[in-house]
Amino acid sequence: MTTTRNFVRMALIALILLHGTVAMEPFEETETPICAQPLDLGKRCRGQEKTRIQRWHFNASTNTYSSFKYRGCNGNMNRFESEELCMTTTCDPYTYSWDEYQKNLENSRRKAS
Repeated sequence: MTTTRNFVRMALIALILLHGTVAMEPFEETETPICAQPLDLGKRCRGQEKTRIQRWHFNASTNTYSSFKYRGCNGNMNRFESEELCMTTTCDPYTYSWDEYQKNLENSRRKAS
């Protein structure tokens, strides 16, 4: 009985250690820089009413910002809550990061309230 308990404990410890190493893997950014991603309206979420949410995106081929009606689910990361956030995002693929997006989003929300 003691051998079985020890085996279960060791298996549990191994599982916890394995999960910890997987969780420490760095977040992989998308291959296509956010501002170079095409307009994607997304899809209506399951069970959601037929509502659309105004969002902004950067069009890399024309270097312009424009609004669109987001459907609520999926889509890509070239989707910003405000025109200001879209415009203040650095669209240089070598300098733009998820952290920068989060910071700009927080600043934009603060200014809106």
